[in-house]
Amino acid sequence: MTPVFTKIAYTDLNARQKEVYNFQWISGALATYGYHTHQIPDDWEGADFIARHMVTSEEIRVQLKGRIHFAKKYLGKNIWIAFRAANVAYLFPHDAVLEQYQKLNPMRINKAWQRENGAVHWRKPTKDQLRFLEPYKIGWSLD
Repeated sequence: MTPVFTKIAYTDLNARQKEVYNFQWISGALATYGYHTHQIPDDWEGADFIARHMVTSEEIRVQLKGRIHFAKKYLGKNIWIAFRAANVAYLFPHDAVLEQYQKLNPMRINKAWQRENGAVHWRKPTKDQLRFLEPYKIGWSLD
């Protein structure tokens, strides 16, 4: 039997299905940069998956999010955050980008760190965030 390929609507997916979709989408984008990915079922050391470069063997631990996100629990763990915004994905080093954002809006982070979960996130990145996330944009390139 020949499979039928019908595109799905991301908005029709439940939370777990969106996570699987985002993992596959970002893994595909990372493949064009020479990385292969390994999903981790138990959030090991704060990471949802590991991306390893096929040539250099460089390895990064990645936490997959549905939006831009900073959290106290990721500080000092060398975690990278991956999220999609429309048809673009971003993969950034949590601590370095957090430091940049803190310079723009220290009160927002300080307030978030005082809450029990110590996390802050935005549904869509702000213009300022997009500016310093630009070097961390990843996408498809089959050339």
